[in-house]
Amino acid sequence: MSAPAAASWLGSALGTRVARRMLLAFLLLGILPAAITLGVGQHQAREALLARHYAGLGESIDSLTQVMIERLIAYDGMAASRIERQDIAGLMADAATPFDRVARLPVSGAPAWALPGQPDAPPAGLAAQPRPQAGRASLAVLGADGPGPAEVWLLRPEAGTAGAPSGSTLAMRLNRAVLWAGTDLQAANATFCALDARVQPIFCERPLPRSVLDQLGARPANQVLGRVAWTGEEDQSSVFGEVFLKSRFDTESWLLVLTQPVRIARTAEQQLNQAVLPAALLALMSALLLALVAVRRTLGPLQSLTQATERLAERDFGHRVAVSGDSEFALLGRSFNRMAEGLAQQFDTLGALARIDQLILEGRPAREIAGIARDLMVRGLPGAAVAVAVADEGGWWLCQGEGGQRQDRLLPAPEAQWLDQSTAEGGRVIAPEAPPGAQALRPRPDLPARLEPVIANGQMAGALLAARDAGTPLTASEQALITGLAGRLAVGLEAARRAALLEVRANIDSLTGLPNRPNFLEQLGERLSRAQAEGGRETVLFVDLDGFSHINDSLGHAAGDRMLGEVGRRLRETLGERGVVARLGGDEFALALSAVDDDAARAQAEQLVATLARPFELAGANRYINACIGIASYPDQGSDPAELLRHADMAMYRAKAKGQGSVAIYLADMQAEAVRRAELDTEIRRALARGEFLLHYEPLVEARSGVVKGCEALIRWQHPERGMVPPGRFIPLAEETGLISPIGSWVLREACRQFMEWRRDGVPVSVVSVNVSVHQFQRPDFVDEVREVLAQTGMPPSGLKLEITESLLMDEPREVEQRLNALAAMGLSLALDDFGTGYSSLTYLKRLPVDSIKLDRSFLTDLLESQEARDLARSAIGMLHALRKEVVAEGVEKPEHRVLLAGWGADLLQGWVFSKSMSGPAFADYVLSNPIAPLGPAGATRAGARPPAAQSA
Repeated sequence: MSAPAAASWLGSALGTRVARRMLLAFLLLGILPAAITLGVGQHQAREALLARHYAGLGESIDSLTQVMIERLIAYDGMAASRIERQDIAGLMADAATPFDRVARLPVSGAPAWALPGQPDAPPAGLAAQPRPQAGRASLAVLGADGPGPAEVWLLRPEAGTAGAPSGSTLAMRLNRAVLWAGTDLQAANATFCALDARVQPIFCERPLPRSVLDQLGARPANQVLGRVAWTGEEDQSSVFGEVFLKSRFDTESWLLVLTQPVRIARTAEQQLNQAVLPAALLALMSALLLALVAVRRTLGPLQSLTQATERLAERDFGHRVAVSGDSEFALLGRSFNRMAEGLAQQFDTLGALARIDQLILEGRPAREIAGIARDLMVRGLPGAAVAVAVADEGGWWLCQGEGGQRQDRLLPAPEAQWLDQSTAEGGRVIAPEAPPGAQALRPRPDLPARLEPVIANGQMAGALLAARDAGTPLTASEQALITGLAGRLAVGLEAARRAALLEVRANIDSLTGLPNRPNFLEQLGERLSRAQAEGGRETVLFVDLDGFSHINDSLGHAAGDRMLGEVGRRLRETLGERGVVARLGGDEFALALSAVDDDAARAQAEQLVATLARPFELAGANRYINACIGIASYPDQGSDPAELLRHADMAMYRAKAKGQGSVAIYLADMQAEAVRRAELDTEIRRALARGEFLLHYEPLVEARSGVVKGCEALIRWQHPERGMVPPGRFIPLAEETGLISPIGSWVLREACRQFMEWRRDGVPVSVVSVNVSVHQFQRPDFVDEVREVLAQTGMPPSGLKLEITESLLMDEPREVEQRLNALAAMGLSLALDDFGTGYSSLTYLKRLPVDSIKLDRSFLTDLLESQEARDLARSAIGMLHALRKEVVAEGVEKPEHRVLLAGWGADLLQGWVFSKSMSGPAFADYVLSNPIAPLGPAGATRAGARPPAAQSA
């Protein structure tokens, strides 16, 4: 039927033009708004359902990341326990263990299986993996970009295990079946994938397209949770979460990804369409039929329905259509009211849950959250008395009441104790015969209450209670509302607990409980803003402990950690409420004080030094440390937190230069000095890489015969711009920065190489002497390094003499003695340098395998002028000979010195009286020319008579 014919038929059926206008008005004001309302409601419902679905996937991926990190920590703990018990075989004792391969990674060379019976050979890629630090573990992923399955290896140092090579590391491959167990127990039709830091697959139930991996790799650095939509055979959505591994395993984060077809997320939307659309169409058809029968009779209700629909489109769910009778329009009105009521309840629930989530994320008190949950229960359970109990700071809070009446109270001990000890299952009913603490929780004393527990982190965190007359029990939908709300509260409270824990970890030093560096800088910034507004001062004290590394090395890191905790406690107690104390890291602390001048700041710093100088009781004995403190103040010595802290740090280094336990205030020249030191440090590193260092050699001469027996290797720096740089300009800084170790290693190797070259050229040199720094000697691999250099250069052990200083003997004498014995057993000569400038026990010198003692040049300072100096030098030589030590005198600059020292029995002499230091080829020519004349019988040389000073001796 054409449109004009249909209009003519309707006109004849209705009879009047007004009726046709009324029908047109019904069509315009009834059906069209209803269709719009249905579309808006469907869109809002679809968005809400999708958001809820993906929130569920987000919770699943969040749970997976937590499970994965806890699983890795558990595996690491198992490995650490086995390694500590030296039970390497136990790592693969049975099929239940998480490891199926164990390899040993030596310091150098290829990895090898730690246990027999392993097929093939360990992956070559293990050798290139960075070694974890002592006491820590790391993770390595091999083959993530290869054709085969990726392998996850747990690396842990093997130090302390009997029979383990020095510095070796154990690599344990994680069993894929154990590591990824349970990842398939996810949402319907969801596939799991784990990616490494380079977004390469570690384990995937189904490969992700390259485009998806590129999107994941290009995500913002601070996005740890998110979703990526993509299209394959069908539309897909991938929800990802980041597993943080850096703090525990020193390994970049992994990504865990759950992928699900979009159609799964839209299932609820389709079900909603199947239920709502037919009902809506039926209602509209009924309304149209009713209009055809009695337009005039239904005009009033139609207007009411139109108004209600318009309000519903504006989310005014409180308006209802007034209907009467049992006509089709009345049925449509009642259906509309029920739909509006259902949507109102659903949106009210979603809004309340969103508000609860917002309060949890804002860290608001739990009792505020309980109030929102209670109001939601009041609206969702009409006619019921409800209550919500939650654990909050200070105890348990109960929010209860009926309708608009609300009462909040802190639960007394019996009720709180019953909740703390309760393991109530869902749906439990608290009857009158329940314990007194449970009875008091009922919203109405005369009615039994249904209790739904809120379980977070395995403990009772809250409870929902509802009571209604027996004649009107809770419906299934009302019970589902209570159960769903309890689950939502549990998830939210647990997420809040984790967020609070992460907040604490991000701002508080776990060892001392003090603010960490970022937290301190933030607080310092606030204090500086306040000082700027008030025109005040703010002072920063930078504290660095002297000798703390000795505590760690001698007593272990556990003792060092206890000392750091005690240091933090003393600093906090000394400062009190007058400022902020923070641990910056390592053995460095910082304090912030307000409104103190330089004199008061210095006095406070000296008080802190005295406090820290008191003994610390560790390992059953008193231990001592000192502290150096640098001071910088706003506004004179810094305008922002970073600058103020940096200047205080510079002042601390100036204090260290003054000696242990010193205090220094920042001065402008410290900045220039710091820049010069930084530039020199960079140049030293560049010189080491470019080969700008070279060795000069100073002859070691027999006192009477004048025969050159050997030489001492002395480092020089041939700077490309400043020419020859003496060692006094760069060696102290190299010792501070630790560069002295690689420099010392180069000197040792180069001296041995040069000695072997002299041997090949026929130069009669017996020994080359090499100085060893304290840092170099204390390295655990020093003895192995010497053995390796001898082997690689072909150097005979008897041709190498190592010189150590007296200060080395004061630190860990037992360990020093063991290393010296190991070196002596190799056939090396050992010399004690700078004798007389420090402290040496004669008994200790007698026991040590030291062949030579080098008298410091200070013995010769006034040797020719002072009889006391001559008596002292002669006595020292006699005493050292009594200990059967070879005596070497350095700093011999005058012929008279040689005559005296030779007369007293000194074995070897060294100094400018013979020659200054020279290059390797020049030294060879010097030895071959033999320019030194022997002393005559009376002490004079062939070229001259005995000097007057010698006669007076």
